[in-house]
Amino acid sequence: MGKATAYPASGRSSQSRRRIRTLLGMVTIVVVACACAAPPDGTPTPTQASTLRTVGPLAASPAGLPSTPLPPTATRNPVVAATPTATRIQRREAIPWTRVGPGWSVVTWTPENLSGVETPTAATLLVVSPVGVRYAAGPLPAGFGLADVSVDGHRVLLRAHLADRLIDWDLVTGHAREVGLPDVTSLDDVRYLPPTGAALLISAGLNDAWHLERRTVAGSLVTAYPRLPGQSPAGGPLVASPDGQLVAVPMRTGELALVESTAGSLVRVLPRPPEMQMCGAVRWSDADHLMASCSNATSSAWRYHRGGGNPDAVATAVGPDGLGYVDAWPVTDGVLVKREVACGGEGVVGRRTSDGSDDPVRVVVPGVGAERWTAAAVVGDTAYLLPMGCQEPRWPRTLVAYDTTADVATVLVGGLGGGTLLTARILTR
Repeated sequence: MGKATAYPASGRSSQSRRRIRTLLGMVTIVVVACACAAPPDGTPTPTQASTLRTVGPLAASPAGLPSTPLPPTATRNPVVAATPTATRIQRREAIPWTRVGPGWSVVTWTPENLSGVETPTAATLLVVSPVGVRYAAGPLPAGFGLADVSVDGHRVLLRAHLADRLIDWDLVTGHAREVGLPDVTSLDDVRYLPPTGAALLISAGLNDAWHLERRTVAGSLVTAYPRLPGQSPAGGPLVASPDGQLVAVPMRTGELALVESTAGSLVRVLPRPPEMQMCGAVRWSDADHLMASCSNATSSAWRYHRGGGNPDAVATAVGPDGLGYVDAWPVTDGVLVKREVACGGEGVVGRRTSDGSDDPVRVVVPGVGAERWTAAAVVGDTAYLLPMGCQEPRWPRTLVAYDTTADVATVLVGGLGGGTLLTARILTR
């Protein structure tokens, strides 16, 4: 699990696909939020008391999001992120696999403190607990980046930046092997198929040749999905349901089709809202609901039920800069929303306010200087933040866990003198 501010491109992608991803505000992982208790080295959030004013929880709609927006909220003071005192990186063999779950991260990182568009000379794959305990899985092969992580965090999929090559890496055993794809050209996207990650979901081809395939983790073709009548040539992120049974496919007319993952047969078409021109899948918020970003003049966030029917509007107002919203998450004291940005890339995360707009999350990491943040994922009441902005450098540099209830933030990777975060995936279920 598929987008931070800017990552190096892996493989070829048409301009129309990049536009789709900009509208969807892709994140570095498919996100299904889950609140989960964890033992001491994996406690999801710090427990310091908030010194800022918060608002009480709101009545929730049946689908899990508050039915009314937050009351008016004064602009919150910036939260200064703390850095964990333990800086030593543990060995892979010390990873407590029985404890790895929601809130853990798999990231690529370099000890070099990069700025601008510098390229790291070497990078390491880290497994990171929710409180910042870091474990080195091993060195990242040169020329490869992180493409996806299995639901349980046991396997990672690496992708070559300049070729259609993949590596499947078992982090438990340390064994890695190249995925054979001799018959695949113009690889677009690739994901482990949930819930077990025992198969790969691949999209490949350009324009009208864009198609989906199901393959083994060794690369053998299992099923080439038939192209649907009216299927969009633009492609898009691969978004499979948590049980791995359904895959969302964009249509030319703006709807979303749900296809069965074994044979690729059409299950149903999800209608777009009448006032919208195009919808794209973002993530599954739970086992039954698909979050989508629909666009007209601006974007807005909608929630579909896997059983069909019209979607529910989640965040449809225009933000303070005249742009719309692409995602939303319920938290104890309201709703976090992700607002699109004019320059493309990830959206700004904030708290929804009474007028349907948002109050941006403000976190300060000493020495980093980021003023705006995007959410890579939200797990329970904890948002996993990456710095973003039109003028940010090539690498996101820092991963921060932000407790939305306590208004406490902790640097998990990066920070002043802490090396540079390159990419991140958050386990969410």
